[in-house]
Amino acid sequence: QVDGSFYTLISCPTGYKTLTSPVEEQECQPCGLGEECTAEVCVECQPCSPGTFKNAEGKHACSQCPGNTYRNEAGATALAQCLSCPEHAYTNDTGNVDIHDCECDSK
Repeated sequence: QVDGSFYTLISCPTGYKTLTSPVEEQECQPCGLGEECTAEVCVECQPCSPGTFKNAEGKHACSQCPGNTYRNEAGATALAQCLSCPEHAYTNDTGNVDIHDCECDSK
């Protein structure tokens, strides 16, 4: 769009957010730690969903917490924020969001 003699940045590609102030310095910036934008057209980055984390700035999506871990809050910025299941408990998959996803060992 044209705003006077300036072009106004409306959106950015997947994995980027728009920085819109001041108009002369508009740009697309990669999503930061603990945030992503997976839409085809992005304006804002959102916190990583529970069960995921992102430990580096960039256009890539958040990664799922590995098996035998869970994360019940959004916005994790490190793998270490995925919490381990209690002793003698495990998960059957990745991206778990609750301690109740950890099942007791049958032994």
